[in-house]
Formats: sequence, structure tokens, C-alpha cells
Amino acid sequence: MMSFPKLIIIYVASLILSSFIFSYFEDKTLFEGFYWSSVTATTIGYGDLLPIHPATKVWTVIASTFWVFFCIPCVVALILGGIMKDEHKFTHAEQEWQEEVLRAIATKLNLDIPDAPDDT
Repeated sequence: MMSFPKLIIIYVASLILSSFIFSYFEDKTLFEGFYWSSVTATTIGYGDLLPIHPATKVWTVIASTFWVFFCIPCVVALILGGIMKDEHKFTHAEQEWQEEVLRAIATKLNLDIPDAPDDT
């Protein structure tokens, strides 16, 4: 499962990798590469730094697609997962109670019921 710290590490690593690629192929400073990566990843795209080299253009397509279709949805999912609550989900205590009641009913009716499956 994706956690926020893992996502941040993946995101920052992709920014750094993109910074190196941009600065190398476009003959720019690493700071300019990081600036370009950050502006592109946030989908702002000022247009003051543009990829000219074919390899950088290909990388731009790959990286921007990754940022837009992986990083941004993961952030949204993590945020929504943290604020949304499934009100129909049984708590552990409720599940234990249900199992206990079912066993009591089965005992009174002289029924054999199988054990609950493991979560593993």
C-alpha cells in the first residue's frame, strides 16, 4: 500500500532524476533543471524553459505522464482515504460479537459451523 512518505520519496526522486536529465541534455544548470521539473510536475508550465533536445522531449512525455497520472492521483487518494470513513464497515469488536452470537445460536441449534477464515 502506498503511504505518504513513500509517495514523497518517489516524487522527489523523479524530480531529481528529471532535473539531471533536463540539465544534461539541455545544457542548463541543475537548479534550472529542478525548476523545470517542479514547474512541469505541478502542471503549471510557465514556458520559460522548454525541452529542445529530442531525448529531453521524450523524457518530458514520460515524466509528465507519470506525475499527472500517478503522483497526483496518489496524493488525492491518500487525502480522501484519510478523511472518508466507511460508516457501514464493521469494527473488530462488532465482528467478534457477531461471531460469538453465531456460535451461540449454532450451539443451541446443534449445528456445526466452520471457523472464520484467516486474514492472511
